[in-house]
Amino acid sequence: MLTKTDLSLENIINEMLDMTIEEDRYVAPWTQTKWVSLSSLLFIFPCIYGVINKQYFLSAILFMLSVISVIFWVDATYSWRRLLDRIFAKLTFSIFLVSGMMYVTSFFYSVLAYTGLFSSMYCYYMSTKYCALNNNELWWKYHVTFHIIVTIIQFIIMKSAIEYDKRRIKRK
Repeated sequence: MLTKTDLSLENIINEMLDMTIEEDRYVAPWTQTKWVSLSSLLFIFPCIYGVINKQYFLSAILFMLSVISVIFWVDATYSWRRLLDRIFAKLTFSIFLVSGMMYVTSFFYSVLAYTGLFSSMYCYYMSTKYCALNNNELWWKYHVTFHIIVTIIQFIIMKSAIEYDKRRIKRK
């Protein structure tokens, strides 16, 4: 746990990358994590949109991300579930970042996606910062906002991937 005097950028980044396991230690109480758990279900919506439009790989990633995230946040201890959530979230981020760079070609979508990317990174940073202070209600609000922004970006990338496939099929 960080104190207000420990809130340097380096310490916040170290907190973001922390992979310690302490089964009896909670990240935050259920009164706060329930909202993050609920917002993790938002990833199901671009997942469904992707399945309907035959984007099975990205949809499968989003489905697994949502399930793993909910499983962690329902009982948010410093456990293997937290590690799995952190690792899979970073993997998903990487896959969607590359997919976004490949598929998002519209100027409008690009502006939205990159604005969302930096906004989501800010929200994740602030969430980590306030969560490290313990018992600060702001952390989960930033994290829920992070989930909302990420869901919008997922829709943009999914729609762009669908449009890319349609253009590719038309050329054949």
